[in-house]
Amino acid sequence: MKSISLTCLLLFFQAWSSPCQTSWQKVVDVNPTQRIYIAGFGDAAHGITGGYFGATYDTVDGGKTWTKAKNYSLCRWGLDIVSDTIAFTCGSGGDNRKTADGGQTWTEMADFGPDQPPDQCRFISFVDAKTGWVAAPAVMARTSDAGATWTQVKLPDGMDKVAALDLLGDTQLTALVLGADGKIYKSVDNGATWSSRPVSVADHQITFDPGSAPVNALRFQNAREGTAIAYETSPRQAWVALQTTNGGDSWVVESVTGEMDPQSAVYLSGDGRYVTLYSSHRVVVFERRAGG
Repeated sequence: MKSISLTCLLLFFQAWSSPCQTSWQKVVDVNPTQRIYIAGFGDAAHGITGGYFGATYDTVDGGKTWTKAKNYSLCRWGLDIVSDTIAFTCGSGGDNRKTADGGQTWTEMADFGPDQPPDQCRFISFVDAKTGWVAAPAVMARTSDAGATWTQVKLPDGMDKVAALDLLGDTQLTALVLGADGKIYKSVDNGATWSSRPVSVADHQITFDPGSAPVNALRFQNAREGTAIAYETSPRQAWVALQTTNGGDSWVVESVTGEMDPQSAVYLSGDGRYVTLYSSHRVVVFERRAGG
């Protein structure tokens, strides 16, 4: 009995001291018929697509069925799902739209942004129903009144183009912009001043690109924990998730998938748990799972 108990105790401490392994598991793989430019899932069940001439659809069953929404706008390129009911889109014509019913109906916000690709807005992030930012590769703006008005924000000095955008409302309102130069720019004063640090991992070549649709994504859960989604070209060719637990001082690389096109449209859920990739009429969602 003593021998068995000691063995069990040793096994317990071995398991407790082993590092937690994380993997990305496919939870959705569907081929919708609508013309899509951006697709995003907030969880494994609820998703929204936006596309040609404002065509917007939502699903509550993991993409098995889709319902066409009531929306009138030009093409949709950017998406942010804040909750089961609240979401925002941006796109061509400077058309910005919001929903308060999970994506069934969309209403107008004030226009902001260039008219057509490749200059159109395709990055959008809100912390709640009223406070958010929207961006194209070369222009950004902020709102505190649910898009009734927009105030333009100057791009950080030295940054060429926006590749992803995230707004964090942890202890203070923080704007985080991933640049095509591979740096994350941070502002806590509505864009008046910025600090920056690179997203880099030794022996990994990662691409950061504003794309024609979002081909990178950025989410921070708090001041220290964050995720960036990008395409790795070396030592492998695959979509990866770059993770930081120290505010961006260092990053580790997690493989997501090698099966999707490098120019897929990318969406990352607000909690950083679900990444959606869209390319060639295929929507695939991966969930980040931790195991022993």
